[in-house]
Amino acid sequence: MSSALRTILPTLLFTASEQNEYLESFSKHADAIGWHLNQVDILDFADQIDGFYEKRLKELKKHNLNNLTIAFDETYIPYYGKNNNHVWIHKYNNKVKGATGSYKFIVASIVAHEQRYVISMLPMAICDQSVEIVDFFLNRIKKYFHVSLVLLDRGFASKELAYNMEKHDQKYIALCPKWKNVKKFLQERKSYVVEEKIIREHRKEHIAKMQYVLEYNLLKYDWIFLTNTQLRGIDLIRAYKARWGIETTFRVMDQADIKSKSTNIVIRTFFFLISVILYDIWIQKRQEIECTFTQFLDVLATSTKSIHSVLEEFKNAKLKLGIKITREEERILSFSIEKIC
Repeated sequence: MSSALRTILPTLLFTASEQNEYLESFSKHADAIGWHLNQVDILDFADQIDGFYEKRLKELKKHNLNNLTIAFDETYIPYYGKNNNHVWIHKYNNKVKGATGSYKFIVASIVAHEQRYVISMLPMAICDQSVEIVDFFLNRIKKYFHVSLVLLDRGFASKELAYNMEKHDQKYIALCPKWKNVKKFLQERKSYVVEEKIIREHRKEHIAKMQYVLEYNLLKYDWIFLTNTQLRGIDLIRAYKARWGIETTFRVMDQADIKSKSTNIVIRTFFFLISVILYDIWIQKRQEIECTFTQFLDVLATSTKSIHSVLEEFKNAKLKLGIKITREEERILSFSIEKIC
């Protein structure tokens, strides 16, 4: 990548995020950026992402954080092209109009004070197992912090999850799908059930202890959890509620989504990573700068532009809206441009 392109890259990316637009819409450098990203192997890029978050964990350790609650989530980014059995394109389209599939990402976040801070992220191929990635993320996080509780959505619930959590002596709460056996528990009004399931790991058989906790008519809902905690009743639901709002978090991140028609997973992952990083920066700075995420994106994009480009945008915006430029504005524009030139 040329030094000139490297210099303007942050401005292009932040502007695309702020406008929620395609790079091609406002930059002649979009093809060059795409070309460079196409040269990167996804495995190499995944290693770079892991290295990035390893550094972030080391930095966070300096803040003496402890007894963390970690939430694991999956999010889907719509894909609108032809789905020709692409290894990275999942059939799930989240009921988005026109979408033929989606890219899937797994995200690990620290949950504290009703806020989330992303500390790991990776794309997921169709063949990837969520439980294995959770295990990988968790092992890395626990190198730096004590994790008191792990929270997971129903998509993660499985005998493999129960086995891994017990193996690592990790407390967890996972919302449980209404499997056939769970429906029977509900019909029989069970409150606590333990099942032992056989799983195979490295050609050996192991016992997975699945502990179901069922709570009825709490917050106008019947709840089924897989958990190895001692929490019950409203205390269990309150603990799990810490992961609520993830959909809102992802919707906020969507405001910084750089659009793309590419099927290259490196490009898709890079753009998603940009939105995640921008969200994390905003969470860190939100109390200081007191602005919404949209306002933050606007300020960030503007701060990376040259004075000349800002003045040109101001002038073009006036002309586009048919608003006459005043004499004072014309004088300032002329004087500023002369100074820059």
